Amino acid sequence: MIITSIKPNISRAQAVARFCGRLNSLRHGRPRIVTDFYIPYRFFRLTRSDGRSSTDTFIAADAVTGKLDLIQFDRLPEQGACMPVDTAMVAEERVAEEEAYRLVRESMMRSIFLKGFFKLSRLNVEIELAASAHILYWVGVYERNGRAQLEIINALRGRFEGAKLRELVAEWFQPRQEGGAVSEDLMENRSWKRSAD
Repeated sequence: MIITSIKPNISRAQAVARFCGRLNSLRHGRPRIVTDFYIPYRFFRLTRSDGRSSTDTFIAADAVTGKLDLIQFDRLPEQGACMPVDTAMVAEERVAEEEAYRLVRESMMRSIFLKGFFKLSRLNVEIELAASAHILYWVGVYERNGRAQLEIINALRGRFEGAKLRELVAEWFQPRQEGGAVSEDLMENRSWKRSAD
């Protein structure tokens, strides 16, 4: 399928170098496969006003579970920052638009509460859906003792992701795994790219 993705800041070669870093090598060994994987996001414009001034920020929320960490942007990705990608390595949207609004609002109100409960009485928050796009993640697949282990890098922010993202990706790959081992079908899938020898 053809999707619209934000152009990555981390290339595959850079991701491979990080997957092969000393710490990961000690923990997992050498990655057997490095592949791209895309997650759909909705971008919301948040307008916060306190009666004296207002500020706009943009928040990206995943459209798969709604539970991944929100990503904050100073502005919407411009047209030149996006590109079409033809891929099967993409998670499906599961969160309805109405539910996404609710999850984003709850998350933002929790953040406001933690910064100071007294602000809630005069702070107004408006949320508007502004755009949607996919974000690229690099997935490193390691195999140790016959079992697959995943490490994931956000190709925009360049950081390793945590358990929630690994669980999402592992669930998507589950039909391609056999009892936790990396199956021959998975290893031979043309959509995957082997890491450098």
